[in-house]
Amino acid sequence: MKPSPRHALSIVIALSGLAALTGCAMFRPRPTAAEITQCGKIVIRDRASRRHLDVVSQTVKRPSHRHLVVGVTWELEGDEPYVAQVRVSFYDEQDLLEVGSYEWNGHTFMRGRQYLEWTSATPDAVRYIIEVRGAN
Repeated sequence: MKPSPRHALSIVIALSGLAALTGCAMFRPRPTAAEITQCGKIVIRDRASRRHLDVVSQTVKRPSHRHLVVGVTWELEGDEPYVAQVRVSFYDEQDLLEVGSYEWNGHTFMRGRQYLEWTSATPDAVRYIIEVRGAN
């Protein structure tokens, strides 16, 4: 049985969409080992930020006051400072976001290595996501 032109067109459109999605996934590099921990990860959202910034190391601790503390050592490639937007989101056990987790904040990364640390606002935080994107 020969497929109708309409059926053939829908197959071509579906395959084109699948190819486009696969192509986008190919251009998004997998996170490095330094970008993932047991309770969170760093997501670098654009190519410019990935080209300029490297995650050297990440630490996660919960001191006696029980707030989740995440520290990241970044390394800036190149001689010029790099301005980026950073958003840190802490989540509780019910996967609810802390207040302020929706805000993007500007940060200027300087040449070489730089350590940044964030602390959850509540003691209930169990996981986090740190997102970085270019400021432009």
